[in-house]
Amino acid sequence: MTSRPIPKYWEQQYNPTIQIPDTTERYARWTRWAELTRGALPHAPELNYGRHPRESIDLFRAPSPRGVFMFVHGGYWRAFSKNEFSWVADPFVASGFSVAVLNYPLCPQVSIEEISRSCRRAVVFLWQILGEAERVNFVICGHSAGAHLVATAFTTDWAYHGLPSDPFRGALAISGIYDLTPIVHTSMNADIKLTEKRARLWSMAVQRPTVTAPFLLAVGGDETGEFHRQSINQAAAWRPLTRPPYVIPGRNHFSVVEDLRCRETPSFELALSMLD
Repeated sequence: MTSRPIPKYWEQQYNPTIQIPDTTERYARWTRWAELTRGALPHAPELNYGRHPRESIDLFRAPSPRGVFMFVHGGYWRAFSKNEFSWVADPFVASGFSVAVLNYPLCPQVSIEEISRSCRRAVVFLWQILGEAERVNFVICGHSAGAHLVATAFTTDWAYHGLPSDPFRGALAISGIYDLTPIVHTSMNADIKLTEKRARLWSMAVQRPTVTAPFLLAVGGDETGEFHRQSINQAAAWRPLTRPPYVIPGRNHFSVVEDLRCRETPSFELALSMLD
């Protein structure tokens, strides 16, 4: 972790709370929405996939499901939990798809490497309890740091873990962080504890995907220039799995993921395009 002063440019580019007002109220709204979803939709809560107390999944199962949508939350690997994002299940279950909302350990208690391994265990666990229709139509989605974790899932040798080499139908990565080197120069790194060497090692452009399913990238039109650069460069690095990122007009770093709560929004339609 660097001990140098934090450059203002990187902080402004990568810390959404500087750019977006009323974040505290927004986070509280997410929690209220999530509680309403858990109260309204039948689900299997706190399915443990590992030994860590945070290694759990909430599984919202659709009647006669046509597939499964797995959501990996963001928070710079150091904040939030599945309990703020249960609302992702609402439109997908209504459309006939099961939804798995993932919880994972956080920095600084664990490293990004350990979080990636935790997400790998979650995929293996989920695969083992899915029905056949869900397995053949398995889409994984992540937002912000969660998009990075989804990318690491695309670099995993799944056959080694007893799964098909291509377990996913596709992935949707929303406003992701794939090049970790700028994060070293932000206040968030006090918890993440990246060195420049580890940041380069865990940057996704230098990794080669092992999964051959489509990897779609999306970014809010109102995001900072660095978030746009991140998605553009990752799309270029992972061709032909990717295409140029979808830019969603009028959406910032948080509203772009909130769109997953509602049908007939660009974020939801992108996910549905892979499930359908």
